[in-house]
Amino acid sequence: MLPPAYASWANPIGAHFGSLRELTIANSNHPDHTVQTGAVHAYLR
Repeated sequence: MLPPAYASWANPIGAHFGSLRELTIANSNHPDHTVQTGAVHAYLR
């Protein structure tokens, strides 16, 4: 049996990037990329 061509639920790293995007990038209002990068680094720490 072949695996599905697209199976986002089977990609374990997808959950991490989804949370990263939701908590640091989506609906954000960062004044510049430096501040946004700081938010991403804080999330990863």
